[in-house]
Amino acid sequence: TDEEVPVLDKEIILKRQIGGEVVNLSTDEVEKLRRLTPPGIVLLGFKPLSCLKITHHVRSSQFVYPLEKDILGSTRMYRTLYEVCMKQRKMIICRYTQKANVPPKLVALVPQASVAEDSSKDEFNSKFRYPGFHLIYLPFTEDKRDFSEQMTHPDGEWPAASKEQIEVAEKLVKKLTSGYFPEKFYNPVLQKHYKVVEALALDCDEIAEVQDQIQPYFAYDNFRKRVEKELDEFRSCLPSESCNSEQKFSKEAKKAGHIS
Repeated sequence: TDEEVPVLDKEIILKRQIGGEVVNLSTDEVEKLRRLTPPGIVLLGFKPLSCLKITHHVRSSQFVYPLEKDILGSTRMYRTLYEVCMKQRKMIICRYTQKANVPPKLVALVPQASVAEDSSKDEFNSKFRYPGFHLIYLPFTEDKRDFSEQMTHPDGEWPAASKEQIEVAEKLVKKLTSGYFPEKFYNPVLQKHYKVVEALALDCDEIAEVQDQIQPYFAYDNFRKRVEKELDEFRSCLPSESCNSEQKFSKEAKKAGHIS
């Protein structure tokens, strides 16, 4: 009939193709698939810190700390694991489920020493270092890709740099290298948010402009002048074709406000 009849949730059937076969799933079964594991961290084992490579980082890390008011005894267990891992130079491999409807992730809990325990760190950043664990997200098999074909030169071999080119490049890199201090950089998104809140609170018609401190080094002329000598030497060592393409990119990048 043409009469519209409401459909109940239990009457809705979702179809999924698995292994070449079409499988009918109810909404309850789909919901169970989304909730594979309950929220929390499950310890799987320990590995030496040397096993963690820079290529294993797939996203920003998090800092893990205990909540004694929610889980009694979590602080003591946390501190015990931390001291053992620091002493033996180990990291903890875990299965991490952030929320009920979020798939589990493979993570590593990497211990970090405080400044008092690690005298090699600079004093300026001491306020940002706390003893505890960083939660590092680890890649699954599907996240690891083979780029050997893309990194292979079409003609079979990449051109080798001369000793002079390497020395000049080292001078340029050294000139551009500086220390990282978190207090020198403000999050532009948060600053914009604060300005909007301030404008609403003060009933201002215009929102104050936010200066983005995260800019390319060459975006400022006074910074560029500091490395003009090293930059000219670096350009003179490169083949003419590279210099022409670099100058063309420099003009385009200057218009866009990006590094040349």
